[in-house]
Amino acid sequence: MTEIVKTEAFVIKVRKYGESSKIVCLYSEKFGKINAIAKGARKPKSKFANCLDLFSLVSLIIYKKTTTHLHLISDCDLIKPYYRIAENLKKYEIALKTIELIYSAVHDEEENQQLFNLLKKTMQNYEVVSNNVNNLYFHFLIKFGEIFGYAYNFQKCAKCNKVVIDQEISTQKIVYDFSRGGPLCSKCESIVFQPRVVDLGILKILNKFETAVDGLEIINIKLNAVDTFEIEKFLFDYLRFHISGIKELKTQKIFKKIKD
Repeated sequence: MTEIVKTEAFVIKVRKYGESSKIVCLYSEKFGKINAIAKGARKPKSKFANCLDLFSLVSLIIYKKTTTHLHLISDCDLIKPYYRIAENLKKYEIALKTIELIYSAVHDEEENQQLFNLLKKTMQNYEVVSNNVNNLYFHFLIKFGEIFGYAYNFQKCAKCNKVVIDQEISTQKIVYDFSRGGPLCSKCESIVFQPRVVDLGILKILNKFETAVDGLEIINIKLNAVDTFEIEKFLFDYLRFHISGIKELKTQKIFKKIKD
């Protein structure tokens, strides 16, 4: 059985198919992550020309089949191409990480309006921001965890609820318990089997990211290279701890080789 449906969607992966077509992975508003074929999309005069590029936000008409997970794109209108992201290497790297995380962590055809809205707002922010783009990505990672039921706590002890973030020495080491989703005070830190140690100063920065409603609220926070690396590793490792299917991002490996 085939149903004709219409939805907005982000293009999160594209590959060639046959001599002239494309198979596109989309994160859609109504159906979550879906795969679809655009026949003839690589032909010079295709109706899909410049419409199914990576990052693009599009409006699609799809012949959605119940017997397969590969659907057919009937028509496509470009809503927003996000050219500025592709023109800036740092933005491009961050945006690739964002869509790769969704591609690897999200199951096919599970609608999630919250995640679609988060992706839409994040991509809009990537497009307009010039500096400290990493902050937007970190905000996305935190909200991504919250959407899937694994909220981060950066303020209170995950065991006894004592506030740990109000201490003064930023270099003080705090034990963070991934299984409980929060830090542990000095009295409770011995209960964690595999402790993750983080500087109090970084914990305070992460708390600012977590409490921000929109990533633009924390765009002026400047991070050095060491803190940027530690924060990204911390947030990503936390998601990997809780969500099966998340692996080290290929984007991370590729850009590390470029930088080295």
